[in-house]
Amino acid sequence: DVGDTDDEDTTKSEDTEEAEDENEEPPILKYKRLTQLPPRFFHKDPVSTCFIHQKLFIFATHSGIVLICKPDFTPIKIFKAHTASILSADYDGEYFATCSMDGTVIVGLVHDEQASGLVINDSEMVKYNFKRPIHAVALSKPYSKTKSFFCGGTSGDLLHCTKNWLGQRVDTVIDKDGECVTMIKSENDLLVWCNSKGITVGQVSTRNELLHIKVPIGMSRPELYWPKIQFVDTDRILIGWVAHAWYLKIFNESPKKDARGEEVKNGCHNSG
Repeated sequence: DVGDTDDEDTTKSEDTEEAEDENEEPPILKYKRLTQLPPRFFHKDPVSTCFIHQKLFIFATHSGIVLICKPDFTPIKIFKAHTASILSADYDGEYFATCSMDGTVIVGLVHDEQASGLVINDSEMVKYNFKRPIHAVALSKPYSKTKSFFCGGTSGDLLHCTKNWLGQRVDTVIDKDGECVTMIKSENDLLVWCNSKGITVGQVSTRNELLHIKVPIGMSRPELYWPKIQFVDTDRILIGWVAHAWYLKIFNESPKKDARGEEVKNGCHNSG
């Protein structure tokens, strides 16, 4: 009899749990209609690139217009930045950068003022002309300290652009592969870039290449299908390219010496 009672209690408990599961309703999501977007955006002027940050969103178009807005899509500034398609944008929490087929890179400052919120002044934007189409740009973070950025395009050169003590631009070629640079991402001391030969991970301070991923066999026209690169953490990188994905972990290993006799302690593990 005791055994029968236990079985009945178990059955009742299971029935109660099933009933509770059936009664659970999906969570109610909160929606807000977007009413402050410019009428041309997403309709007449196609978006060519975008950058999403927790503080703001950057949308850029094929006609060279940049829309910088808050996460609720309230516009902060809309301006004509370039004369041709904008292909890349970056933001480090204070400064933003865009680049275009017209061969220019624009760097600007976003003020976070307590009274008026996020503000962008035209007088604080600087335009650099490289005279060749620029497909990718990435700020050397934080830009407020480094005053430098990385860019590349049809010239095939990956450039590190800085300023000398006279305020003049100085370009240093990091990689000269001859292939069009289509993607650049920078995080701390790591730099990731891509061209039609593959994806390269390097260390900025030592100018050492940590890993090179060749273009997967069977991938046609890699210059047309650009990879997506995301720093999951300061030492972890997620890369997606057409039908392939890689998960990279940057780690410290026993000290090694490069050709100049200097110690190199960084390594890279590919889980793709």
